[in-house]
Amino acid sequence: MRGWVVLFLGLIFFETGWVHAQTPRFYVGVDVESLHREIVQDEVSFSGQNFPGEDVTLSSTRLLARIGVRLADGFSLYGQIGGSTLQMDDFGFHSDLSGAYGGGGRLDLYHDPTHQVRFFSDYRFLRLRGSDTVHFAPEADLDGDGQIGPGEVLSDERLRETLQWDEHVLRLGVEGRHGAFDPYGGIRLSFVRGRDHIPSQRQPLDIRFRQHRAFGLFLGTAYTLAQKATLFVEGSLLDAYAVSVGLRTGF
Repeated sequence: MRGWVVLFLGLIFFETGWVHAQTPRFYVGVDVESLHREIVQDEVSFSGQNFPGEDVTLSSTRLLARIGVRLADGFSLYGQIGGSTLQMDDFGFHSDLSGAYGGGGRLDLYHDPTHQVRFFSDYRFLRLRGSDTVHFAPEADLDGDGQIGPGEVLSDERLRETLQWDEHVLRLGVEGRHGAFDPYGGIRLSFVRGRDHIPSQRQPLDIRFRQHRAFGLFLGTAYTLAQKATLFVEGSLLDAYAVSVGLRTGF
């Protein structure tokens, strides 16, 4: 049952300032996004030693195809599938392009056609997964002398580490129109839940992590290239620092 819920969420993905009454009912597109954000890893115990939680920076580059449908004026759903990289320089983790999928939807809350302004809310879900072969050698100062001796390296292995990243974003924004441009912006709440799996032969670990901060801002614009084609550029900050570029065409 849980898998079907995740699959349903994967059929919808957040809309970014392009849903207008005159747009086609169906559309396809491609998005490229570069993201950097701080996450908090939970405390973990390994080989009888406790290691406190810590803040680390995770970077991700996403390449995602999308297909969407406008179910009614001001209400749309879409899904995405593609690939993503995941990097944590603090731990030497750098995954190649791996599978990613997600979904979300957008609802226009208020539309003033006279002044060409609308208020909207949208939601997105994105799941990423990546793996890398790393050197795992945790250390502990067992005798308290401030130095790490040969017997204080708890493990020394080459292993395949795997990260799973679940991202939820809820946004509230305002959008206008100026010629061929549709600028938009607003506030966002983003939540990350993830798992870092380290298959150590001595003691396998599943380290949980979450977002460092949830509140953020976003700002972007869409540009109409043709009657059924739109280019958009968007940035976000505070909760995560990201830049995305996308192209969509209707049919």
